[in-house]
Amino acid sequence: MFLFFGIFRKLVYVVLVFAIPLIAGEFIARSLLGDAVNSAIVSRIGGKAQVGFGTTPVLLQLVNGHLSDVSVSESKAQIGGLPTLAFNATLDDVHLSSITHLEGGIGAITLTAHLDAHAVRDLLATPTCVGSLPRGVLDGLTEQPRVKIAPGHIALLPPHGSAVDLHLFAAVAGSAITFHATSLSLDGKRAPAATLTAAAGAINCARTVQNLPFNLQLKSTSTTPGLLDVQFAATNASFSAS
Repeated sequence: MFLFFGIFRKLVYVVLVFAIPLIAGEFIARSLLGDAVNSAIVSRIGGKAQVGFGTTPVLLQLVNGHLSDVSVSESKAQIGGLPTLAFNATLDDVHLSSITHLEGGIGAITLTAHLDAHAVRDLLATPTCVGSLPRGVLDGLTEQPRVKIAPGHIALLPPHGSAVDLHLFAAVAGSAITFHATSLSLDGKRAPAATLTAAAGAINCARTVQNLPFNLQLKSTSTTPGLLDVQFAATNASFSAS
């Protein structure tokens, strides 16, 4: 029995001798790569990104020559000329040519930007959008309307109350985010179709997204309570922290 415990103790020591360097190496690798990814993101988008590498050990991923699942999130970023936003991104199949600088190629990137009501109002409160509404609608909304985002639509409302309620639908047209008027209520009653048509025809609510990093392309939009989500994607992008 004592012999068994002696052997077991020695085995534990051997495991610890090998495990401690591996744990330290994993921690150092995640720290170095996290700093490299953060530096590359900051140089193109700004902010200070939070970086994750999934559950697979980074050292094992490096042995295979690529990172298979890198997640990046940021709460205050600038992308494509849009107002300040938050985003979540996933980088798949990141091939490394430099570990310390994370230089190489990225097989695929998916990124979802989250714009709150204030950011959406910045997109809409322009001379060609809200500023071009027919006077009867604009007078009620004012040039700085209150924005309420709900699943399926964005509502423009007066600073107080709901005497005017204009619903917009967000979509993607090429490299632009567009907003189309879909319904209009005045004093709690649905406005005549001609009034809605006049309002929809008077405005040009579109924002072109330019100079996107990592060859990202605008793909789609959707709305959730309080947020306009804008989806981007890219394949075969280059990546460098320098």
